[in-house]
Order: sequence, then structure tokens, then C-alpha cells
Amino acid sequence: MRSLVAVLLATCLGTAEAAAEPSWIKLPSLRVGAGASVSSDSGDRVAAAADVSGGLRLYKTGDSGPFAHLELGYVYADNIASPHSLSAGSGLGYRLGTVGLSLTPRLVVGLSESAIGTRPGLAIDLVGVAYAEVSYQYLPDPAGADHSVRATAGIDIGLLLHILLSPLEMPHPSSP
Repeated sequence: MRSLVAVLLATCLGTAEAAAEPSWIKLPSLRVGAGASVSSDSGDRVAAAADVSGGLRLYKTGDSGPFAHLELGYVYADNIASPHSLSAGSGLGYRLGTVGLSLTPRLVVGLSESAIGTRPGLAIDLVGVAYAEVSYQYLPDPAGADHSVRATAGIDIGLLLHILLSPLEMPHPSSP
């Protein structure tokens, strides 16, 4: 019996038989998430946080296997000196059935203070569509360095739309 992930990946490839052959597939990604940020810059005040990122996700077909992703995004947290930032990163992960775990190091550029920092994150994915992430962000600014911890959750609208709009062609039981 194939897992839900194998069927979803087969949908993206166009046929269910393709999921049996180990190969890498490229899928669009548009992740939107919201959550909370705790920052040393604001006296440990909890504030709203949001992420929007677009990119490419690479999956090894089958029930389990590695995956990778590249992303560019917008980051918001209203408790740091530079609340609006851009981010770029690439991550690696491993999927077991419908659950995946990934590590994503990112470069962050603050827009209001022109600061450059980092933001590594650890995420858990469910069927590649829903996710929750905990990350640590370091962003220096003229007043001093900001250290913040962010927890966000969201969905991958790009991957979800790709899955919903791709035709599902299931083989007939009598086909070879």
C-alpha cells in the first residue's frame, strides 16, 4: 500500500507508476506562516511574526527519503529594530511517510537598518504542505545585536495548489 505522500508525488509526476522509480522531482513552493517572536532587543517581549517565502522544493520519490529546498522571502517581527527583512536560504531534510524534518540556514537582511544577519530554523512538515518551524535570528543593528527566537506555523500554498491542479492518473488494475 502506498503512502499518501507517494500518491501526492505521483500526482505531481503525472502517473502513479512514476512514484515507484526513485528520482528527484522539482515542485514550486510559496510558504505563508505566522507566529510569535521573542527578542532580546525588546526586553523579551513576545510579538507577532510572519514569513512569506517562495522557492523550489526537491523531493526524492517514494515513501521516505531526503528532500531539499531553496527559498527567498520576506520576514516580519514587530519587536526588533529592523522589523522588515528579506531572507534567502536553502535547507535539507528527511521525510518518513507523511512527516518530514528539515534544517534551513538563512541569510537575513534588515530593510530599515541595512543589517545583515543569520536565521537557522528547524521545521517539521506534514505531507510537505503544513509546517511548523522554530528558528533563532541574529541581526546586528547600530544600537547593538538583536537575538530573537521565532516560532511559526503555516502552509505551502504553492505546493498545495500544484497538487490540487495536477491531474491524478491512477493506473487501471489490469495495466502492467
